[in-house]
Amino acid sequence: MMKAKLVVVVFPVVAIMLLATAARAFTANVSVTPQNVLPEESVTISVSTDESGMGLVFVKDPFGGIHSYIGNPVSFPGTSSMKYPEDFLGGSSGMMGEYKVILVAGGSTYIGIFFVKFFVIPESAFGTLLGILAPALAFLGVRNRICKRHNG
Repeated sequence: MMKAKLVVVVFPVVAIMLLATAARAFTANVSVTPQNVLPEESVTISVSTDESGMGLVFVKDPFGGIHSYIGNPVSFPGTSSMKYPEDFLGGSSGMMGEYKVILVAGGSTYIGIFFVKFFVIPESAFGTLLGILAPALAFLGVRNRICKRHNG
């Protein structure tokens, strides 16, 4: 009698767990290359999944503007590539900050990120070295004059 009650309770729980794990979830991947760019440069956005379906791709700029992909909705399975800002309505990478690539597919949202940054590259190491040494040498020269007057 106890075994029958145990089977009645355990069997439905195990069956539900098996059915839940057997259902394949819609998974997608959003990648952006390169992750860091200068203002007005382009990035390549790749979206992929192994499940059938369709999706929409948007880019959200640092100030909250939404730019949509100009092409048809992305169809899966497979990989689709596009360029930002060329392939997006009103797209521009002229603002510095974090950009979010948003894929809406299979009832879920997938996000990729890239950054527009301003890189400062010194023209030569000699200029940087002189910029550091000049104030240090001036300080030493003034200190030596003061010490000579004081000791002299």
